[in-house]
Amino acid sequence: MGNNISEFIPIFLGVIGSGFVGLIVYVFTSQSNITSKRIDTRSKENEENSQAISSVKIALKGMEERIVTLEAGQAKNERLINEKFDRLEQKIDKLFEMLFHSKLNSKSIKEDG
Repeated sequence: MGNNISEFIPIFLGVIGSGFVGLIVYVFTSQSNITSKRIDTRSKENEENSQAISSVKIALKGMEERIVTLEAGQAKNERLINEKFDRLEQKIDKLFEMLFHSKLNSKSIKEDG
């Protein structure tokens, strides 16, 4: 009987040892799975973020183009307004000239008459 118990001790230790090794392997593989899931999640987040950044860049480029167009339109409008004011000034100057000459003419007619 003593021999029988001593035969089971190595088997028992082997079972306990293999269970311990199995537990260690399980812990490492579960950690590896958790890490790979984190990496997958981060890579998905990075991809989503890069898509969002691309969308924002496209929107900003469109806004810049609109601003340039608006600035060009504003410059054109300012130029047109300045031209109209210049023409208006010229017309007013001509009217004053005509008025001044007509007053001079009327004075000279009164003085002559």
